[in-house]
Amino acid sequence: MPQPNYWGGAFWGAVPLGVAIGAYVAVIADSPGYTLLTNYSLVQAPCDPSQPQVEIYGPDGSVICALPNSLVAAGRYEIDVSTLTLQVTTDE
Repeated sequence: MPQPNYWGGAFWGAVPLGVAIGAYVAVIADSPGYTLLTNYSLVQAPCDPSQPQVEIYGPDGSVICALPNSLVAAGRYEIDVSTLTLQVTTDE
């Protein structure tokens, strides 16, 4: 069960929040975050505001990005951690 108050170890994988690989937090296989990406056929990518991307915002200021696809258009999304679903956000 995801723990929304500790994303680094519980949601994105067994990496402390803030540990970055290639200037972004790498989602670890078999984590709830990896399951979310897999469910939507998303491929994580470094966040680059100059490119169309899926920006996924979570609690505690965590943000990861992915390449848009036929299931998820470029834009800003929040996660419902209880259902592992993306929700469009209007926050700028």
